[in-house]
Amino acid sequence: MELPCVLGLTGSIGTGKSTVARILKHLKIPVIDADQLVHTLYETSPFIIKQLQYDYPFLVKNGKIERRVLADHMVRDASLLPYLEKILHPLVKEALIKVIDSARLQGIPLIVLEVPLLFEAELEILCDFTLVVHTDEALQRERVLKRSLMTEAYFQKIRARQLPQSEKIKRADFTLDTSRSRVHILRELLTHLERICLSHA
Repeated sequence: MELPCVLGLTGSIGTGKSTVARILKHLKIPVIDADQLVHTLYETSPFIIKQLQYDYPFLVKNGKIERRVLADHMVRDASLLPYLEKILHPLVKEALIKVIDSARLQGIPLIVLEVPLLFEAELEILCDFTLVVHTDEALQRERVLKRSLMTEAYFQKIRARQLPQSEKIKRADFTLDTSRSRVHILRELLTHLERICLSHA
């Protein structure tokens, strides 16, 4: 099969994507963080800055997006998040395609796309396999509310924009329960990676 093999890593907020991504990086597997791509786009995309300056001028100052003001306003304005997603998703998809093409030219055998809204944004079409991390809802809530600036209201707003964990699990090629021990997570992840490599050989 054509390389690279592309694994889509996803899961609802607070389910352990970052933990699994760190393990993959320790295994020397390239992980592309879609959230980081979004941050870069906020900083560098004239298109996004121009759009925000037109529709939400108070979010842009001296040609730069006021990230703290943006985060605060997202909590209060329910229309802002879907507005941003409509702009960002096509740009993120374009950036991910470029990353995959670059990996192909470099002969990299496996890359991971860490995308929180993989299914919601229909970005699974870029992947050969998908891995959904999940955990019980009480632990999920506990993890999320420990985050800086996170509130219960904003947590619920984010959850409402994401598919339920049960639906993501149904769509996944592989799943990983991150409520279990680190040893178990590593062991199961290695098993999944072995199956992926054999399937793509």
